[in-house]
Amino acid sequence: MKLIRDKVKKDTCMASKICGMIEREDLRNDHPQQRKSGQWEEEVRDNFIVTVIQNEDFDPIKICEQLTDNGVILWLIDGLQRCTTIENYKAGKFALGKKINPSVIEYQEVKKDENGKIVKDEDGNTVYEIVSFDLKGKSYAQLPERLKEDFNNCPVEVVKHLDCSDEEVGRHIVRYNSGAKMNVAQKTITYMCNVAKDVKELSGHDFFSDCAKFSDVKDRNGTIDKIVNETIMGLNFFDQWKRNAMQLGKFLNENATKEMFNKFKEYLDRLYNIVIPTTGKLFSEKNALIWFMLFDKFDKTGYPDEKFGEFLNDFEKLKNVKVVVEHTRKPKGTEETNNLSFAEIDTCNSTKDKGMITDKLHILETLLKDFLANETMTTKETENIKTENIKEEDVEEETTLSFVQKNVNSNVIEEDIECYEGMIDDCVRVDSEVYKQCKTALVALMAYACKNEKDIDFERWIQKYQKNSSGFSTDQRINYTYMKNSFESFLKRG
Repeated sequence: MKLIRDKVKKDTCMASKICGMIEREDLRNDHPQQRKSGQWEEEVRDNFIVTVIQNEDFDPIKICEQLTDNGVILWLIDGLQRCTTIENYKAGKFALGKKINPSVIEYQEVKKDENGKIVKDEDGNTVYEIVSFDLKGKSYAQLPERLKEDFNNCPVEVVKHLDCSDEEVGRHIVRYNSGAKMNVAQKTITYMCNVAKDVKELSGHDFFSDCAKFSDVKDRNGTIDKIVNETIMGLNFFDQWKRNAMQLGKFLNENATKEMFNKFKEYLDRLYNIVIPTTGKLFSEKNALIWFMLFDKFDKTGYPDEKFGEFLNDFEKLKNVKVVVEHTRKPKGTEETNNLSFAEIDTCNSTKDKGMITDKLHILETLLKDFLANETMTTKETENIKTENIKEEDVEEETTLSFVQKNVNSNVIEEDIECYEGMIDDCVRVDSEVYKQCKTALVALMAYACKNEKDIDFERWIQKYQKNSSGFSTDQRINYTYMKNSFESFLKRG
C-alpha cells in the first residue's frame, strides 16, 4: 500500500523572520518560472508597507518545498512582491511617498518624563499616551522604535507545499497567478518548467543590459525572456515557428535542449565584444530575433566577428537599399511592392509573422553578403579566418617582453612586464580560460591600458570578459587584437 502524506502545511512567521530567510537564501525568491520583483506601482508598494506597520491582514505567501541531494530548497512561488517589498523597505531602499492612506497613524506609548523615566499615576500604575506619527516620506530608519517593532513582528501567514517536483512547482505557480495581472511573457515562462532556468540565465546576460540597453522594466516584465524564447525557436525550429508566445513557450519546453541554449550563449558572448551603444539599438524588442538569426548565418561564413561589427556600424547607410523579397507588402506611405528596403519593411505590420521574419532576414542576409563581397581582405584578416591552418613552427617564438614591445610600446622593459603581470594576477582569475590561454595577450592589453591611463577601466572590463569569453586562438597576436577591440568597445559604452 502506497503511503500518502499530507502535502500542505500552514504556519505563521514574523516579517523579520521572512526577511532573514530571504537574505540568507533559506527562502529562495528567484525561481526561474516566477516573475521578478518590482512589479508594483509605488502607491501600491507604499500602502502595503502601511498595512504591515499596522499589523493588518494580507494574503498568505505560498512556498514550495523541494528535496534535493544538496538539501531542502524552499521556493517562494506566490507573495514575491509582498516579501521583497518588506525586505527592501527594511533595508532602506525606499521611503514612503505621499499617496498613502492613512498617512498619520496613532499608537499607544508609555509616557515618559523629561528624564526618560516611565510616568506612574498616584496609584503606581503606568501612564500611557496616544502618539500620532506621520508616515509620509519616512524610511524604515526614521520610524519610532515602537513602529519598527510592529513592522518586524507583523504576522505573515505561510502555506507550504511539501516535497514538490518541478512539475508541481510549475503547476502551483500557474494556479496562484491565474487571477493575477501577469503579461503574456511572464505567464509563458510559468509553463516552461524544463527550460525556465536556461531561459533566465540567458535573459540575465550582460549583452541585454550593456549592449542592447534594455531597461530594468523590460527585464522585470519578461520582455528579454520573450526574446530568448523567440531566438531559440528561430535558430533551431524556424520551420515550426509559433507566432503565439504561449504556444512557442510550451513547444520549447518539450523540444529545446541544453546545447541550443549553450550555442545562443556563445553568440551573446561574441556579440558582447563587438556591439557598441550605437549598434546595440538595432537589437530592439522588435528586431533582436532577426539580428541573432543573421549572426547565426554570419557564423558559417568563417569571417572574424569584427566584420559583423563593421556591418552593424555601416547599417545606417544600408537600411534604405531595396531588395526583392518573397511577399508583397505595403509600407507606410507607399504602394504595395515586393522590392523593399529594411527601413520600409520595418514599418509594416505582423512583426512576428513567419513570412515577415523570412523577408526581413532575407534583406539583411543579402546586404551582408554584398558587404562582405565588397570588402578587401587584409593579410591579417585572412590569417584570422584560417587560424586553424597556421602551423605552430610558422609562428615566430617570442617572449612576453618582445611581444609587448612589438605590439604596444617599444620602450617597455622587463620591470614593467613584472608590474603588468602583478596587476593581471590581482584582477583576473587564474582558473579562467582567458588567463590560461591568453596570458601574453593580457599582459600586452594591460600595457596598452596603462599607456592610455585606462587601467581602472581594464579591471571593470575583464570582470565581464573573463565570464563571457571562450574559444581562444593559439596565436597571441589574434587574441590581443580581439581583446583590444572588445576593450575599446567597452570604453565606448562607458
